[in-house]
Amino acid sequence: MDAATNTPSFAQRHKTPLLLLTLLPVLANAIALSGLFNNDPTLQFIGLGQHMRPGLISGPMSWVDPSVAFITQPVGHLAASDWLHGIIPWWNPYAGVGMPMAAETQTSAFFLPFILLLHFNTGWLLLRILLQIGSGVFSYILFAELGLTRTAAFLGGALFALSPEFFLCPSAPIAPLPFLPLLLLGIEYSARAANQSKPMGWSLIPIACAYSFYAGNPEVAYFDGLLAGFWSLWRFFVLPPNARLPFAGKLSLGIGISLGLCAPLLLPSIGYLAIAYIGPHTGYFQKIWLEPTGVPLQIFPYLYGKLGNPPPAALFTAYDRGFIRVPGWAGPAILVLIFAALLRPRVQLKSLRLVLLFWIVLWEARYLGVAPVMWLMNHIPGIATTDSTRYSGPAVNFAIFVLSAFAFSDYQRLPALSRTRLSAILLTLGAIILAAVLPVTGFILTWYRLRPHDLLAASVMGAFGSVALIIVYLELSQPKHRNLLLTALLAGPLVTFILPQFAGFRSEKIDMSPIQYLQSHAGASRMVSLGPLDFNFPARYNIASINYSALPAPLLWTDHLANHLFPQTDLSTYSGSQPGQRDALRERLPAYEAIGVRYVVTTPGDNFFWANQFQPVYTAPRNSTQNLFPGGPSLAGLVTTTFPFSAIGAMSVVAGTYFGTARGPVVATLCAAGNCVTATADAGTAADNAPLIFTFPTPLNIPPRAKITYRFSHPSGTPLAIWYAPAPIHRVKPVISLIEASNGPAPVLVFRDATAAIFELPQAAPYAQTADANCAVTIISRQNIQTSCPTASVLTRRELFYPGWTATANNTPIALSQAGLFQSVAVPAGNASIKFSYAPPHIRLACALALLAGFLWAVCGYAGLRRKAA
Repeated sequence: MDAATNTPSFAQRHKTPLLLLTLLPVLANAIALSGLFNNDPTLQFIGLGQHMRPGLISGPMSWVDPSVAFITQPVGHLAASDWLHGIIPWWNPYAGVGMPMAAETQTSAFFLPFILLLHFNTGWLLLRILLQIGSGVFSYILFAELGLTRTAAFLGGALFALSPEFFLCPSAPIAPLPFLPLLLLGIEYSARAANQSKPMGWSLIPIACAYSFYAGNPEVAYFDGLLAGFWSLWRFFVLPPNARLPFAGKLSLGIGISLGLCAPLLLPSIGYLAIAYIGPHTGYFQKIWLEPTGVPLQIFPYLYGKLGNPPPAALFTAYDRGFIRVPGWAGPAILVLIFAALLRPRVQLKSLRLVLLFWIVLWEARYLGVAPVMWLMNHIPGIATTDSTRYSGPAVNFAIFVLSAFAFSDYQRLPALSRTRLSAILLTLGAIILAAVLPVTGFILTWYRLRPHDLLAASVMGAFGSVALIIVYLELSQPKHRNLLLTALLAGPLVTFILPQFAGFRSEKIDMSPIQYLQSHAGASRMVSLGPLDFNFPARYNIASINYSALPAPLLWTDHLANHLFPQTDLSTYSGSQPGQRDALRERLPAYEAIGVRYVVTTPGDNFFWANQFQPVYTAPRNSTQNLFPGGPSLAGLVTTTFPFSAIGAMSVVAGTYFGTARGPVVATLCAAGNCVTATADAGTAADNAPLIFTFPTPLNIPPRAKITYRFSHPSGTPLAIWYAPAPIHRVKPVISLIEASNGPAPVLVFRDATAAIFELPQAAPYAQTADANCAVTIISRQNIQTSCPTASVLTRRELFYPGWTATANNTPIALSQAGLFQSVAVPAGNASIKFSYAPPHIRLACALALLAGFLWAVCGYAGLRRKAA
């Protein structure tokens, strides 16, 4: 070991590689940072993008898993905003009907201070760069502690800083990555202190463990912990017998303090799991392994063309979501280094290399679905209920990079490998490649036949990798060009990381008009999306939506969702664009209104609320327009086609707004049998070349065989174009639709532009109301409601009933009860200020444990310093 790694002079002596490891992630993300190609995940998935020109290449940008857009950005921004306003982000009122935020863990709400970066639009990218820097720097220090050369330590740190997980899923799963090498470094410091009979040495363990948990993905942290357990067992048995017990004591003390420090989030999370929907985590994952078509991607990530390419439609069943499930990759050049690290005789830390090899082989057998290994690993607590195939990748990749660093250190210090060993390495590599590729050769050839351009991309990257492999072979057989070898080993991961960023959009922006409308009008009411502004995106703008992406999710809410709103939904990611949501909303509209849904956000041309629409003229082709001028003549006509229903509630006409420049009221009048109805629409909110909807205040009854006349006028504003289409008898008529009147009040179109339409539901329940209709209820905020009642009554607050909520009336505690899905309290007669607050159960105990752990840590540190000074 190099005892200098935890001394002040270490940074000075190693400043060059440490500086390069700091700059490397900035270089790797330079394209996205430049702004020339916008890699913002929100922009791609929010559904409100405008002027979105594609980048230089197609396919995914600098990420594959969209969770960074659905969860990290919107909920992370909400958590950061809460902290900046002095609010502990325990609760998210903007998803579902309210649900825990911090206890859901993957929101990274307690990942301070790093979560504050998500307050900014590019925060996800800045956070990724910071985590990459930490991963590289901490890995370098660990490798230096193990006694590797500076160049070898730099290689290992750089490879981990470019770890595939940073591209695959740059959301919560990447947050624990820097703390794996930091944890292993703490184990090494503990071993050194135990071996030298010195105090402390374990202080990094609480930091690493606590941050791994607070980072936001317990699954990645768990698998990192398993690797640390393997590492600790190895270190325990290679220490002298007299140092083993002190070493075990130091580890136990570090882990015990870690658990105490984690208590403020650990206890709420455990409590949440007991009453939450956890989806596939009930045992589904114990049967999941890497499908055969995804196995070769662990060696050749560009085998199917660009990273993350969706399969051709004909191959979708065989490939499914194969690329997302790939845990990581290591190219042929890195594999050669691994074999070289294992085949050299009499090398440094041979036993650790074998332990890491066992770790890698064990997991690879799990990925391949080897039955005995799967059975064995599923009996390890926690593995059967976690997505191990996916989230064990960072820990496995780290083991690979450790062996690579060992091999490079051997290359610098030891004689060249013999031709016999090099031949054995190449034969082993060839056998592994054949075993991965041969079973799916037919699939690969079919893919290339359907997508010839993917063959070109795979060939270019294959040639790139072959050059690196040749350089590795030549250098291992006759070391001459250390820097050339280092460049060849890092070029592949760096190019793999940089290229997808060229898929970013250009000249793009998010249309803020629908968001601003909801912010101005929704108040405490909720919305549901049928397309734009779906998932957790509204939370970013403090807009409440019953859509969400979260796991776990409150069981009380998911049961209500499945039983009363949308039986076919995915309960972990409730998206309004799922098949069947439109029909469920139309059929169960009162149930949506009952939980406070007031607005429906959909695409601009969507008139789905009206089940029956009648178009008296053809809708295509639209081949001419007629202008409506302010104050000019009206456009009028007659509907002569037989009419299919007896009452009309609304009508629409396809209008052109001249790229959104039309302004002013547009008046539609519809008459039948001497009766007329009139409605007005705003041209300024109309979408260009889309239906402009007019909802009549009362239905127009249509007697049998009655003639229907229509008239459109434009009293003021700027010109508007009305689209015409062919009609019978060689005429053209406006592209109108007549919409059957509904039984009750119909949803009203209140906003429409080029990206979204917003409908207001007529009978949405208020966020808070009393049983006595004579009470006046004023909603100051979601947690502050004023009532004025002639007699005592009961107030229902449409926020999820969940343990931890309390209430006061005029600063006096009152009982909070469950009213089905929601909360209710008794309110007194007269004026009352009802305030609600949330804190997880037992949080005071959890904070006390954290303070006690911190105090114990400080006492131990002080005692250690006193002992060292003596």
